[in-house]
Amino acid sequence: MAVSPPPTLDADAPMLTASDYQPPRWLRNPHLQSMLSSSRMRLQRGLLLLAATGAVSEELILDGGEGVRLQGWHSHVEGREPRGIALLLHGWEGSAESSYMRMAAARMLEQGFDVVRLNFRDHGNTHHLNPGIFHSNLIDEVVHAAGDVAQRWPDLPLVAAGYSLGGNFVLRLALRAPAAGVPLQHVAAVCPVLDPGLTMENIENGRRCTTGISAASGPARCGASAICSRTERLRRPCAEHGHPFADRLAGRAAHHVRFVAGLFRWLLHRRRPPVHAAGTC
Repeated sequence: MAVSPPPTLDADAPMLTASDYQPPRWLRNPHLQSMLSSSRMRLQRGLLLLAATGAVSEELILDGGEGVRLQGWHSHVEGREPRGIALLLHGWEGSAESSYMRMAAARMLEQGFDVVRLNFRDHGNTHHLNPGIFHSNLIDEVVHAAGDVAQRWPDLPLVAAGYSLGGNFVLRLALRAPAAGVPLQHVAAVCPVLDPGLTMENIENGRRCTTGISAASGPARCGASAICSRTERLRRPCAEHGHPFADRLAGRAAHHVRFVAGLFRWLLHRRRPPVHAAGTC
């Protein structure tokens, strides 16, 4: 899988940390962030931002090794020489079409990069590509797919970023890249799942439940319905297998839903223009 090393990106560029991100005061509640990230409004904004770059997106079927095929979407601005290529990895139940993936892709395109948004196995509309099911130990196929990306564009520096479960994957990708011959230069992990076992235990015990349940991003009628539907999806398989799923998970989820939904209604009311004003909410 080894390829010739591409040019090195600017090593003197400042490295960002979590402390560099300071959300507006009204957006500091993590549950509100989770709900808004899944809103139809944000999904539409991701579409518009990506379209505004003028980039063309083309489907890729990447080699995951041992017959595994993973789908990716390569976005590039025609007639422009890119400064590098960025590989983006989504979170649990997300996809290459998640709002944060499109918005990150738009930002990287503005910075002069080409972008590949990867779909993990069984995510997006890719269930037909592989017979097996997805689980978080399938890191080797993601490393192999990253190597495929590097081989397709050997002259471009490769960087990668991941969100939530994708953040876990991108950190393991960075660990395995040298041995696999993948010339990965920089990685960024946003809210990575550092201890999957502890995360699952917290979900089942109801601790910080909305953070775990609302990890996915996609279209939904409202944030509250998205969280409730995911709660039900978690409850059903546990009930079928006789697992003592804690009912307080649903209770706490409902409590947070009511709180965040009320705050969201207040924000909409606060930002609504007067009746005589032009424009829409």
